[in-house]
Amino acid sequence: MCSTTEIKLYAPDPNRIGLILINQYEILNRLNSGSYERQIKILRSGFDFETDDLFQQIDEVGLSKDACIEVIYVLAMFDHLFMSFEKLKDKQGLTEFDIKFRGFDSTGDSEVGNGPMQFI
Repeated sequence: MCSTTEIKLYAPDPNRIGLILINQYEILNRLNSGSYERQIKILRSGFDFETDDLFQQIDEVGLSKDACIEVIYVLAMFDHLFMSFEKLKDKQGLTEFDIKFRGFDSTGDSEVGNGPMQFI
């Protein structure tokens, strides 16, 4: 007999998230000579209007699962190209530059851009 375990997803407690963020900003503040006092004050005071400023750098659109898979496949392909190039005895007419991955062009690859590269 097979049993299944139900996984319950729930929204995290906003107060706990706020405390974690305050803690992180306090650490950054100590490391960076008080550069994060404003962020700490916003979080401690609960200024909803100001909290949007703290999250401006977060991309709300994100990257689809299919696009992530495409990125992995493209990077794997270039990895295989490089390994094959290394094993190639006669490299006449080829340079490492010819097979080097040059990144995703955010102007041409509208969904992919260069965003995922920072995680690799």
